[in-house]
Amino acid sequence: MKVSVVVPVYNPGSYLDGCVESLVGQSLDPSEYEAVFVDDGSTDGTGERLDAIAAAHDNVRVVHIPNSGWPGKPRNVGIDEARGEYVQFVDQDDALTPEALERLYDLGTRGDADIVIGKVISNFRGVPHMVFRETRERCTLRDAPLIDSLTPHKMFRRSFLDANGIRYPEGKRRLEDQLFVVRAYLAAESVAILGDYVCYFYNERDDGKNAGSTRIDPPGYFANLAEILDVVEAGTEPGEFRDRLLRRFYKGEMLWRIGRIRGYSEEFRHSTYTEVRKLATTRFPRAVHDGLPASIRVRSQLVLDDRLDELMELASTYGDVRATGTLTGVRWSDGALLVSFTAGMTFRGEPLRLVRRDGRVYLDPAVTGSAVSAEARDATDDLAQVRADLLVRERDTHVEFFVPTTFRTRTYAGGPAPEGGEYVTLEVGGEATIDPRTALGGHPFDRGVWDVHMRLDIAGWVRGSRIGANRARTVRDRIPPALTVDRPNVVIPYFTKPYGNLSVDVGQRIKSLVAIAAVVRQRARARRDGARTRVEIPLHVHTTSDVPPVPCELRLSPGGWTVPANLVRESDNETVIDATVRPDPGRYELAARVGGGEPAGLGLVLTVRRHRPAYIRPAMSPRSSTPPSERLQELKARARRAARRIPALRKAVRAVRRWRAARR
Repeated sequence: MKVSVVVPVYNPGSYLDGCVESLVGQSLDPSEYEAVFVDDGSTDGTGERLDAIAAAHDNVRVVHIPNSGWPGKPRNVGIDEARGEYVQFVDQDDALTPEALERLYDLGTRGDADIVIGKVISNFRGVPHMVFRETRERCTLRDAPLIDSLTPHKMFRRSFLDANGIRYPEGKRRLEDQLFVVRAYLAAESVAILGDYVCYFYNERDDGKNAGSTRIDPPGYFANLAEILDVVEAGTEPGEFRDRLLRRFYKGEMLWRIGRIRGYSEEFRHSTYTEVRKLATTRFPRAVHDGLPASIRVRSQLVLDDRLDELMELASTYGDVRATGTLTGVRWSDGALLVSFTAGMTFRGEPLRLVRRDGRVYLDPAVTGSAVSAEARDATDDLAQVRADLLVRERDTHVEFFVPTTFRTRTYAGGPAPEGGEYVTLEVGGEATIDPRTALGGHPFDRGVWDVHMRLDIAGWVRGSRIGANRARTVRDRIPPALTVDRPNVVIPYFTKPYGNLSVDVGQRIKSLVAIAAVVRQRARARRDGARTRVEIPLHVHTTSDVPPVPCELRLSPGGWTVPANLVRESDNETVIDATVRPDPGRYELAARVGGGEPAGLGLVLTVRRHRPAYIRPAMSPRSSTPPSERLQELKARARRAARRIPALRKAVRAVRRWRAARR
């Protein structure tokens, strides 16, 4: 058997349904995998439900155990019961995508991996997207950012777990999953990452009772964290590698919580701060602190200096640091959408300033406060680590993929700083390629609405924003749609309303190609051939030379005529609706529909005459009900406004007025 899926279960209610459906619906043959549900003493009838599911599916097994109070025990029971070569852990309120097990197993066996990590998404919790930037057949904790992914929802070789005695700590405690995963990472000879296919979905519960969502008990939580630090120290030698691993826990489990300190109750705030400071001053070498990005190092320094009041103020000011971007260009080229932008950080609505002095660059004390030293605020080395990325995120599912992005940084002087030196601002200029054929980790877009996001990392501030609301004047309000060789083959970039951000509709999810594409009405034509009339209507639609004709429909009204047509490539930026019709003589308004999109009017009227050529003209706008005298006054007002804008015309009007005055 290839894979055993282990699911610890306790009183899940209806949230179990989606999990079960995703497991019994896997693309692997049922004989090649099993689902092992370990019922941890449920009292809501779940045990009986699971027994019924197992009776209906040969590859589903249920193990009932007395309630242990935490997932560690049922997961260990599941490992011992598993018969598969690999063990995949899934939580009761989450789900696997249909091909997850098949793809993960194939990747793991190709790279002889001890651990296989599948791309995860979530509609409520943070996801370490940088881990899944690319697919890797073989990597280790030393050469990949694995330490950023410590949830247990991975695939582990069962013999690897047994040989190294890796099991979950049991009993009610925190961070048991991190302890398990860190032990596994340190022992693994090879890890594989599947970054081009979403495997796992963290699903938000309506009742707010997702695992890990309850408030921590600081003394117990940080005592459990100390156990993980023990494992890291036992499995590594002193030096840069160990410091990097320790820095992840210092930053992610400690300083991150201190950054949210203003939102805590007074009792919880002091308890959390006390435990964080205790660990910070006793368990982390100075090199861990020194290697932090400047904005996080400032927070660390305040913890080490025991300055809780300043930490409270810092939590407020850091909330005013945000990313902003300006779209400077967007165009199609050889089937790909090329997006250029500039970006930077702002502080309270103004460009974020740095201070340059004696060849070094420092964070502005106006942001960090003056309680920390210049050494803690030194961001010089961080400038080489600035990163800007564009990514696409599906609006409904939250699936997210990075797109290829290049960028460069520039600094601009901004006047003298009070503490000496000068203010400078940092701007990032970037170009990204959104290729519908490869946008999803090398695979074509799926049907859906994909919102374009920007992510910026400067000196440890990682901020994201939508892009497009701020646009250079050279960026047009309408971007031509495109046709691709991959299905769904209609790709429609557009700016959202009312915010004006850039999105891409793939497969006409909410937009219609015909409604978006500009019709070249002046070159629309009809040619009579006996009883038939051939209609050709050019549209501004981008294509590449390998795109075949796309079937569509041409609609004539009145009469409700619908005839098959083709959307045929004419050039890189133009296609033609080509159809042959046989209507009776008369006038027909034309509309069209492509694929699953909605029909839309073309603003054209086809006139068919019995013994003379047919022709196409733009549809007349409805006749105005405004009285002629008022229309004349409106025309005169428009002429006067135009005259004021055009110098030569303005002079001519003045000359006419002087001539008329002279004749009076």
